[in-house]
Amino acid sequence: MSYAFAPVWRPGSSTQWVRWGMSGDDFKAQDTTYFDQGLRITLLTSENGKLAAVWRPGSGAQWWSSRRCVVDFRTEDAAYFKRGLRIACLDLQDDPVGAYRYPRQGGVSRTVGQGNNSPPSGSHNGSQAWAFDFSLPAGTQIRAAREGTVEWLQENLTATYNPNQPTGPGNMPFPAGSLQNWGNAVRLRHRAGFTSWYFHIQANGVLVNEGGVVTQGQAIAISGNTGRSSNPHLHFQVQADSTDWGQSVPCTFGANCEQPATGASVTSDNAT
Repeated sequence: MSYAFAPVWRPGSSTQWVRWGMSGDDFKAQDTTYFDQGLRITLLTSENGKLAAVWRPGSGAQWWSSRRCVVDFRTEDAAYFKRGLRIACLDLQDDPVGAYRYPRQGGVSRTVGQGNNSPPSGSHNGSQAWAFDFSLPAGTQIRAAREGTVEWLQENLTATYNPNQPTGPGNMPFPAGSLQNWGNAVRLRHRAGFTSWYFHIQANGVLVNEGGVVTQGQAIAISGNTGRSSNPHLHFQVQADSTDWGQSVPCTFGANCEQPATGASVTSDNAT
């Protein structure tokens, strides 16, 4: 592929590096190298799926994204703004993809029990307003929705409380605020401090270890019905932090930037 350049030069000093024709992975690796050398991105542009960037001396935090749709862009910008960061450069791209993939095997369709800021009649409101319940039969593999690091897990719980059934022996609620309400669970940490949470996993059904690095689409657990749950399913949410019972944030899934509503049937394009 040949490239046509339209540069502008002005008086300046110190180091400057320019790279072009980079894939997303190439750009990520190059930026990691330059960041450690005290350089920061001052210009970023793209065309036909390839990236070009300029690095110059700088300091402090820096986070970048590529191919974000409007929903994910707003979510990231709001989180970074709260951390004292401001947009340094912005380039429009033609091929947005969701920041996450559906947390199950590719090609499989499931129904959204609750999700995408469901009506107040459901349990997903307040801090869980942007959480999703995906119907998953017990024993189904749960896949990582995004690459990351296993930050926390619990896996030895066996009890279930069904809020739709009478309370009594064998169906007792957990204390308010107790992590037992989540059942067995995994939390993955992603770039820039975002986290994804996976609840109601079967007893001893976690397939990863704390501190382990996982790839998008990797099997991380087996679905179940532990914790506060009326039937086997997966509760999934994204947060901008690692706070227990923290605020869920909007996110999209897959190549079409889907943000499914309650009752929708959605097909995963995660790893097969």
